[in-house]
Amino acid sequence: AVYGLAIAELAQRMRTRIRQQILNRDVEVLQAMVGAQFTEVSSEIQMDVRERVDQWEVLLKASRARGVVATRRFSTDGKCDEETFPFYTPVAQLSEADRKKVLASQPIARFLPAVPRREIDLTSDLDSADRSPLKLVEVILPLQARPGAEIVGIGQFMLEGQTVASEFADLDRSLFTQSAVLFGIGGLILSISVGWAFGRLQSKHRQ
Repeated sequence: AVYGLAIAELAQRMRTRIRQQILNRDVEVLQAMVGAQFTEVSSEIQMDVRERVDQWEVLLKASRARGVVATRRFSTDGKCDEETFPFYTPVAQLSEADRKKVLASQPIARFLPAVPRREIDLTSDLDSADRSPLKLVEVILPLQARPGAEIVGIGQFMLEGQTVASEFADLDRSLFTQSAVLFGIGGLILSISVGWAFGRLQSKHRQ
């Protein structure tokens, strides 16, 4: 039982770490795009990107990344802009914990397995064909020209999450199979070893 619990704990830790690595791929791609667009927009306007309209130009260009379905901008005090992309995306709240983490230059990426459609699409109630929840990946980034530069805003990207959900499912199946094999082989070795040891002990006791 102890051996089984140890394997389960190890598998859970690996699962958490690998899942975060999968999510961090989107963070790295979007961070690179935001940095590149800061440089491009700054060159176009001949000054640093600070104004909200210029930040939105950065966000809209970065939103061309594959899988992005919605984008929001927050001020550094956590207030969401009334303007969103696409226009039918509702405004949202940014938790204080997330705000503080992003302002400390720590991007956030999380998998959201069941997001109601109305939270990402205000027109969803008009279409009764499909109201099933969406699988999404949320990425929240500091808007800055480069790491260590001044943070002028906060960008939130919502990406389609079906691909990540499939990867997570494959990962879970792989970890379960590997854990079961490890438990079976290890358990067999332990059983044989303990059986042999108790057999020797019984023999000595009889003598």
